[in-house]
Amino acid sequence: MFRRKYIRLCRKFLGSIVRPKSGIRSQLTRGCKVLYLIVSGGFEIVGDTLFFLKRRDSLRIPNPGRILVIKVDQLGDVIFSSLLIPGIKRKFPQAQIDFLVRPGAEAILRGNPGVNAVYQWNNIVLDLLPGRGRRTPVLRKIRANWSTRQKLRRNGYDVAINARAYPPSSNFFWKGVAGALIAFDISEQSFLADYWGPYDLDAEEWSNYANLLAPLGIDSSSVGVCGEFYNYDVPNPMDASPYAVISPVTFDRDRQWKTEHWISLIAALSSRGIAVAITGMPSQREFLEKLAFSVSRGEMVRVFTDLRLPQFGALMDRAAIFVGIDSFPAHLALALKKPVRLLVNSDVYFLKGYSRSRFASEARSMIPASPLAAFFDARSALPDEIIASCAETLNQSAPAVTGPFVVPT
Repeated sequence: MFRRKYIRLCRKFLGSIVRPKSGIRSQLTRGCKVLYLIVSGGFEIVGDTLFFLKRRDSLRIPNPGRILVIKVDQLGDVIFSSLLIPGIKRKFPQAQIDFLVRPGAEAILRGNPGVNAVYQWNNIVLDLLPGRGRRTPVLRKIRANWSTRQKLRRNGYDVAINARAYPPSSNFFWKGVAGALIAFDISEQSFLADYWGPYDLDAEEWSNYANLLAPLGIDSSSVGVCGEFYNYDVPNPMDASPYAVISPVTFDRDRQWKTEHWISLIAALSSRGIAVAITGMPSQREFLEKLAFSVSRGEMVRVFTDLRLPQFGALMDRAAIFVGIDSFPAHLALALKKPVRLLVNSDVYFLKGYSRSRFASEARSMIPASPLAAFFDARSALPDEIIASCAETLNQSAPAVTGPFVVPT
């Protein structure tokens, strides 16, 4: 019953030990992770022992009126979790679906016809990561979270779904928020959940998310593989056509592609009449402009680092193709049904059919093996491989405008 959880803990522990780290900060981070895993592992063993007989296997709420989906996570993860909405609505069309997300992520769900209300929760652990949290005093965040929890309790939810599997995924905060709590069987304090969604360490992520709905009697065949996005009804900031969107930077060093490879890709696209929109954060602008200036194509290559989410959505919605790292823009592109060419470090991030390392499942790529997506190894892929894949898609989508797009020799 608890096998998957402890396999995940062991892989996480071994991965933290064997993966090489350089620098004092990295060594301290690894030490903290190892200590946390030792303490939390013991806590899980005690909890699973005490609550072993309490777990139930099937939900007995025939028609839940209010459902809360908890996804206190990154923007891309929130988009991805929205794949749960259509399945719930088909089974329970009258149910009100609310979401609990981190501050700033509520815009992801704005305009979604299946969402009734969105609430905010500060994920204090994730906020500590560089570039991923707001600099708000911790005590203020704790008070805001307490106020939100009280409000949620008053809403009278029939079901709450904790849609995060990996730490920080504590169920302690969500116990008592609704009449019943559904969580992944590998999540932290899963013994506090009333019903479990099985989490297969070797399956695609959308399949695991579909398992969260099984206790509600919702079959996985009614759940899509990509999320939804509706908040893009604004003017497009890119006036060229056709164009590709490229997002070459993430916060994780393990997910980078070589700078010279990005330059070769941008040059190949722009030389054949495909404009390029390079996107990123304001803190990344200097690097992104370096990529653009290296190509020197004038208005054919533009850098965007200050787009609001609706503008970014409009930019992506009208793009011919997206190329980037496994991150939020890739989820946005798939939600808008755009062809995606994705660079993944499969030794660190688990991707079914690609990963070889037995420790890769401690971090996962949530991008599905969709007909829209093609995957490349960020450690070894060369620009010509990406260019050839882009050529095939662009020749199908915009041949009349550009003429045949060929791979440069």
